[in-house]
Amino acid sequence: MQILPLQCWREKCQSATSRGRRRRSATEGEAKLMTRSETFGDFWNFTLNPTGHFRNFWDFLAILCLVFDAIALPVQFVNHQFYATYSYSSIISRLQVFYWAFDLILSFFTGH
Repeated sequence: MQILPLQCWREKCQSATSRGRRRRSATEGEAKLMTRSETFGDFWNFTLNPTGHFRNFWDFLAILCLVFDAIALPVQFVNHQFYATYSYSSIISRLQVFYWAFDLILSFFTGH
């Protein structure tokens, strides 16, 4: 998969070169626009589509986590031994901590 620069970037680059604002190379040749894969390698080409299937599923899990918290947090104020009574809620709460930590990292790889 080759990533090419957008047409507006190439036009902007060519217009800046023609006006003399861009510094010329030592050979006075055309400046080669490097793609991201040429610069960083294929490993760094990991960008998630914000409307893709995985991201939609991931956001659905976030909604489920928020619904669980909206129900569990008020019950914890009434029932002080909530985690002792409902042991599965302790496991869900710990999984949510890992979910939100991974979601923070994953949002750096989601394009807009």
